Amino acid sequence: MDLVKTGSGTYAMKENGEITSLVLFEKKNTWCRFSGKERSGVSRGSTIDLILHVRECSLREAVDFLSSHFL
Repeated sequence: MDLVKTGSGTYAMKENGEITSLVLFEKKNTWCRFSGKERSGVSRGSTIDLILHVRECSLREAVDFLSSHFL
């Protein structure tokens, strides 16, 4: 995932050379996609929720991905 620093402790995902509506909040370890799949067009949540959202996988696959890449 390509990220661009957008502010103090915030990063946006960059896709195909353009900044997307997905924003990561470093201090709270959360994220928000302002044009997402959920109610009112907004998706948000924890690190595990981000993996579920981006990779479109099961909870088990998300936990396995995180533990194999970051532990």
